[in-house]
Amino acid sequence: MTLEKRVEELEMSLLHTRQAINEINCAIDELSLSVRQQLVVDDMAAQKQTAVQLEDSGCKVHLPAGGVVVINRF
Repeated sequence: MTLEKRVEELEMSLLHTRQAINEINCAIDELSLSVRQQLVVDDMAAQKQTAVQLEDSGCKVHLPAGGVVVINRF
C-alpha cells in the first residue's frame, strides 16, 4: 500500500469519526433539551430531592444503583 493511499484512508476514517461525534453531540443536545422540558423544578429543595438535577451547562441523572450520568452541552 502506498503512503498516499494510507493517508487517504486515514483522512476518510477521521472524517467518519468526526461525523459520528457530531451525531452523538446532536443526540445529547436533543436529550438534554427533552429532559429540561419535562422537568420543571420550582425550588431548590424539590430539585435536591429529585433524581435529576438541572444545571446551567446540562443536567445530572442520579442512578438508583449509584453513580451519576452527566449530560453537558458543548
